[in-house]
Amino acid sequence: SSSSSSSSSSSSSSSSSSSSPSLSPVSSLLLSPSSSSSPPQSSSSSSTTTPSTLEVITALTEQATLISHEFAPTVIATLLSSCPKLGFRPSDKLIEAMTQRLIEPGMEAYLAPQDLSNVLWGLGSLGVTVERSVVNVLCERAVTLSAQFEVQGMANTLWALCVLGEVAWARSLLEVWNDAIWELCVSNFMSTARIQEDVEFGTMPLRRELSSLNVSHLSQFHQVLLTLRLDEATLPGSVQSLYDTIGSACKAAFLSSESSPSLLQHDVAATLASLGLHVTQEVQDPLSGYAIDCVLDLASPLCPSHVQGAQRGWAVEVDGPSHFYQDHNGRQWPRGSTLLKRRHLSQCGYEVVSVPYWEWPGERGVTKYQAARRDYLRRKLQLSEPKT
Repeated sequence: SSSSSSSSSSSSSSSSSSSSPSLSPVSSLLLSPSSSSSPPQSSSSSSTTTPSTLEVITALTEQATLISHEFAPTVIATLLSSCPKLGFRPSDKLIEAMTQRLIEPGMEAYLAPQDLSNVLWGLGSLGVTVERSVVNVLCERAVTLSAQFEVQGMANTLWALCVLGEVAWARSLLEVWNDAIWELCVSNFMSTARIQEDVEFGTMPLRRELSSLNVSHLSQFHQVLLTLRLDEATLPGSVQSLYDTIGSACKAAFLSSESSPSLLQHDVAATLASLGLHVTQEVQDPLSGYAIDCVLDLASPLCPSHVQGAQRGWAVEVDGPSHFYQDHNGRQWPRGSTLLKRRHLSQCGYEVVSVPYWEWPGERGVTKYQAARRDYLRRKLQLSEPKT
């Protein structure tokens, strides 16, 4: 479901009278085979990192941290956007070293639009915490080069800023790109009414000469507009107008992605039901459009008091391997897309609980672990003890 830009990261350098920072031989080893293409539109696909591959990536990133002062901005952008593709969560030291390198005096002049979107997409996909000073430099440069961004760069940048919690910058850049996004949406389709109809039926008849817009872009714009609606009391006039025009089409694109319950999800749902909880699987939240793995009724006498204030119920998300990245120690870190979903569901009125796959007792699908699984969910949900 990803699309790649025809432009290369290495070719999108800024013109300047001074020489560009060099690419060291060691840093070149860190480029993934797909480094010449833009990052995908979402990080929903699962990347399996074998122990031997993990050791190699870890060694290279550790070396990169030590020589970060040699890295050119384009290489840093490629490195940060390659880590999510490899399913690898780099150390905080590497992220700090690379982002601080980017904001050294004069370095921003070498950041081209694709570099900016790659950096932000990589950081957002990894779900890391980024210093405000770094975000400010990157976004100020994006404003300066705003007219040079392609639709993929716009979508990735805005989506990443929402994941990073930089909603004010997302709003500001959306206002800058408002007209361009509107024109792209309308020019790619027969009419705004046709957008929703075609997305719902999965046909998406893009005009081939203007095929820069796809379902992934629209899905990202939906999450951006949703973020602004949930975080801000009122939308700026231009953003509200954009939402009124393409909001339903973007949501329809977001809803068009198909998902099916995993065996692990069925195990969790069955165990929840065995505890006396009313469970509904694959519930689609009407506002956000997210599919929730399991929604629990708050009316249960087992429901703890801290959850009873939730407006829409318990949202239990059964998070498999595709929701996480692995670091050098084998620790699992939630992806930015997973963190964004949790935040949105919480803002929509749910009490969100995550059940990570590695915490689930026993083999998936094997019933002999039922007692351990019930105990696990009682602790996880802080359920009241059943009356005897």
